[in-house]
Amino acid sequence: RFGSERLKGVFERLNMSDEAIESRMLTRQVEAAQKRVEGNNYDTRKQVLQYDDVMREQREIIYAQRYDVITADRDLAPEIHAMIRRTIGRIVDGHARSKQDEKLEAILNFAKYNLLPEDSISLSDLEGLSDQAIKDELYQRALKVYDSQVAKLRDEEAVKEFQKVLILRVVDNKWTDHIDALDQLRNAVGLRGYAQNNPVVEYQA
Repeated sequence: RFGSERLKGVFERLNMSDEAIESRMLTRQVEAAQKRVEGNNYDTRKQVLQYDDVMREQREIIYAQRYDVITADRDLAPEIHAMIRRTIGRIVDGHARSKQDEKLEAILNFAKYNLLPEDSISLSDLEGLSDQAIKDELYQRALKVYDSQVAKLRDEEAVKEFQKVLILRVVDNKWTDHIDALDQLRNAVGLRGYAQNNPVVEYQA
C-alpha cells in the first residue's frame, strides 16, 4: 500500500492520469506483441526459404537423373532390374506388420495393377511364403514380363528407347507423388517445432 500511494503521488505531480498510465502500459504491451509477431514472421519466412532450398535440391537431383537417362547410350536393364526390386521390397516391407490375409491381398493387388498381367498371379501363389520369398517370387515374375516385352522389339535401339520411356515414366510419376507428399508434409511439419524439433530437418528427411 505504501508503495502504491507513493507511486500515485508521483503520477499526480507529473499530471499523469490513470487513463494515461493504462494507455502507456497498453502501448508497451502492443509494441512487445508486435515485436514477437515480427520475429515469428521472420522465422516463418526463413523456414519457407529453407523449404524451397530443400525442394530445389531435390528437383535438381531428379533433373540430373532424367538427363542421365535421356542421354544414356547403354543398356539400362540393370537400372530397371534394381528399380523393380526396390519397388517390390518397399511394398512388401510396407505391409510387414499387417495381418497376413490383409498383407497378401494388398501385395497381390499391387502386383496385378503395377507389375504383372492381372490373370497371371493369384493369392495361392503367395500363401505360405515368407516376406523374402514373396519378394523373390514377384521379382522373378516381373523380370519375365519385362523380358517378354523386350523380346518383341525389333532391334537394340528400340530396346534402349523402351527402357528410357519405362524409367522416365516411373521417375515422373514418383516425382509427382513426391511433390504432393512434400506439400502435405510442409503444411504439417511446422507443428514438429513445438516438440523442439527442427521443422526443416523433419521436412528434409
